[in-house]
Amino acid sequence: MILNDLGYQKLQDLKRALTIIEDGMEKGIENAGLIRNFVTDVANNLVAAFKLVTGVSIEATATVAVGANVQLTAAIMPITAENQLVTFDTSDITKATVNASGLVHGVAAGVATITVRTIDGDFTDTCTVTVTA
Repeated sequence: MILNDLGYQKLQDLKRALTIIEDGMEKGIENAGLIRNFVTDVANNLVAAFKLVTGVSIEATATVAVGANVQLTAAIMPITAENQLVTFDTSDITKATVNASGLVHGVAAGVATITVRTIDGDFTDTCTVTVTA
């Protein structure tokens, strides 16, 4: 698992919460409501932190004829990540173009690399597209 800065901070909050719980148990039940509220807040924040993107993948290879299209599909990890937005780019617009939704259009015979990039976390993956005549 990749632990980003937000996730690390949330884990530190959880450690502090556990310390407060231990202290509260030593001091008695009078702090129970405060402790319960704090732990609930930390737990909710941890859940939110782990909805961050940890990676992305697309097909490793694809083939498309000149003048035809092929759809690439980006898979965001984890699937529960809140920000599912990605961008696509091509290494060679003279061979293949790609639109914002991953639709690749064959322009001329050859090879182009399509890169998908997540908005959250800046993770990337590539697909080698062979364009056939």
